[in-house]
Amino acid sequence: MKTYFKPSLLLLFLTMALSVVSQEKLVKSGDKFYNQNLFSKAIDSYEKSLSKIKSNRKPYIVGQIANSYNQLFDYRNAAKWYSKLMEFSDLPDDAYYNYGNALRNLGNYQEALSQYKKYCEQSGNQQMLPKFEKICAWPDSEEAKKKALFDIYETDLLIGNKALGMTFFENRILFSKPKSDEKTGIIVFNDLASAEIIDSVSFGQGEILKNINSKFYDATPSTNRENNLVFFSSNATLDKKAKKEVPKDKANIENPLKIYYSIKTGSEWSKPERVTFDNGEYNFSFPFISADAKTLYFSSDMPGGYG
Repeated sequence: MKTYFKPSLLLLFLTMALSVVSQEKLVKSGDKFYNQNLFSKAIDSYEKSLSKIKSNRKPYIVGQIANSYNQLFDYRNAAKWYSKLMEFSDLPDDAYYNYGNALRNLGNYQEALSQYKKYCEQSGNQQMLPKFEKICAWPDSEEAKKKALFDIYETDLLIGNKALGMTFFENRILFSKPKSDEKTGIIVFNDLASAEIIDSVSFGQGEILKNINSKFYDATPSTNRENNLVFFSSNATLDKKAKKEVPKDKANIENPLKIYYSIKTGSEWSKPERVTFDNGEYNFSFPFISADAKTLYFSSDMPGGYG
């Protein structure tokens, strides 16, 4: 007996199959962007995949969106997506920890403590609970009620965007200026820029530094007293050798963070050079040069550090 398929049913099956393949491609694309630290692009891919993805994949996608916003320091959206993630079961320990951090950054200390308690209970890390309780109780403590030593004001520099990593430089400041995608307008990465200091809260137009910036992330500058040397964090796309040195167990991190330095001669900055202690095995970022220029402090995932 021959079996016949109606053309309409066959077309429906093909459409559904193509849709599943398309959604999985978006998830893989999101993962690739996430591993490249391209969090804004990762969010875009994940959100597009979310509407028609299989239900058992949704916790992963929602979690990745929340983590991406968290990496961008957008705690309001991170908390929104972590809240959605809490609707699912069998979540990893760090989901509660990250949700707690996002809520704490938004000033919601009681709910943050609730999430920290869930983290401690599920992870078995109960020795951390007193620390979390102390942190979340601090806003109501006598110490918090003391008169502030400093007044904080918002500057007129890039209001509404995510400028970060500032240092003083002559009569200017160096900082990391957000760089947006020309097509989508989404902030993709950052460039090093400088702006004239007009007064304590007013600055001139930020100008991108020449000869220093890469295609991706350049931030957290630190200069010496003579203002002729700058250290900064950047992706290894500046340096083909650095990309080749990434060990196999970190091969998914396609743009590892490295520390570079540049020397200023006259009005020109030299081509950035990677610091000599970087053997290619770890990420290095957030450099800070001491006042006597004899010590460089930095952050790294290498063993033996503090914090």
